Amino acid sequence: MKSKVLKIKLNRAEGPINQSNRKVEFVGGLNKLWNQANAQLLRWSDTAPEQGYDKVDFEVSFDDGSIYSGTYDLKHYSVENPDLARHIVDYCNFYAGRLRPSHLSVDKYATFLASFKNDALGAFVDEHEFDDVDSSDVQKFCIVNPVLNDDEQFLFWSNDLGWVDKSSALVFDSAQKERSNLPDGGVWHPV
Repeated sequence: MKSKVLKIKLNRAEGPINQSNRKVEFVGGLNKLWNQANAQLLRWSDTAPEQGYDKVDFEVSFDDGSIYSGTYDLKHYSVENPDLARHIVDYCNFYAGRLRPSHLSVDKYATFLASFKNDALGAFVDEHEFDDVDSSDVQKFCIVNPVLNDDEQFLFWSNDLGWVDKSSALVFDSAQKERSNLPDGGVWHPV
């Protein structure tokens, strides 16, 4: 059985003065924690640069006593939707030799791995829960407006009703996403 996440800490290390060094902590059930962390990153991404990124330090504690910490490169929501679990899984798989980015040739990746390969990171991914992060899954998306409404909630898009609560959001698969236009203020967000 894979170890489950117990706590996620985020610290916005860079960004506007009123948000820099802002620390938040989430404790609770598996899906809720990853979703809460991603929702916080999405809120902060409103003030992240459209070119470049702001650093967010994070620490994830698991029920087996292990702690994974690192830095998340927070980009503006119009550039990238935040996904902390995906970041960790991709980072570990890259260094474990399981995920070669398309910009690296097979030979260059092999040369890199000759000096930096870390099989322990691959084992870490295999032994810990990361929500439903699995590159073989069919990815689903919704459209979210990253500006909170008066009730401190995000609004989601419905083609029939416009901006609605999450329970009424329209869900798109990857092909539908590619054929669809975003409404004003909307950004794609993985479901």
